[in-house]
Amino acid sequence: KAMQLLEEDYLGGLGSRGSGQVRLERLQVGYKAQGAYGAEPTWLTPEPLAGLAELERQQAELLAALQDALCKK
Repeated sequence: KAMQLLEEDYLGGLGSRGSGQVRLERLQVGYKAQGAYGAEPTWLTPEPLAGLAELERQQAELLAALQDALCKK
């Protein structure tokens, strides 16, 4: 929801003139194990998602994959 609000609003001044608009594209969802912050994340999306609409469509399966990965630890 926060990412969607960011796209629908603007950053800084002059938003009514089109300045500060943000679009989130090529999104990847992943996680890092505790203490592994120097390492590459484990990606739940092998390829980047086009945008927020695609992320929302895959939300349930991404949450299930994340929960499954965390329960294995």
